[in-house]
Amino acid sequence: MRAWLVALLAVALAAAAGATLSVMTSPASGAQRQAATERQVAASTASTPKKSRACPKLSGKTIDIDISRQLARMCASGRLVRTTRVTTGASAHGYATPRGTWRISAKQRDTTLHPAAGGAYPVKYWMPYDGAYGLHDSSWQTFAYGSQKYRTRGSHGCTHVPAKTMAWLYRWAPVGTRVRIHR
Repeated sequence: MRAWLVALLAVALAAAAGATLSVMTSPASGAQRQAATERQVAASTASTPKKSRACPKLSGKTIDIDISRQLARMCASGRLVRTTRVTTGASAHGYATPRGTWRISAKQRDTTLHPAAGGAYPVKYWMPYDGAYGLHDSSWQTFAYGSQKYRTRGSHGCTHVPAKTMAWLYRWAPVGTRVRIHR
């Protein structure tokens, strides 16, 4: 098998596992280096993390948010459907995401959020679960979802979800879906 094909398969497998892998054949052209860099970036920003713990054994749909891991699991009757990295509240600034269990109370498209701390944040998808707290996309976020930077650069208490995953989640989770948030 050609070296470039082996390298491509290795990168694809690493991306599927949520890992980063830098593979270069020698000699590498500028185009090969660019392609390898693009694959590496794609693998490091993939929506599905390497590992996920089991879903809670609950009936119906559940969005399970693990603050310590900055991870959300979408579960259906205890079965894992999808995972994604998220960003929760900037706890170092007093904006920790509240822990507990709620239900999605509404769904709204193309709205602007106005947190009590000030500012205006346009979102494509808004799914509140605890009054002013909810799940939404965050086009303004400049660091990776799942990063420990959430402590100082996170939300005002909501859960930020990557745009493509949020679009899927908006379709998947009806009003009334359980939202469980824990450490």
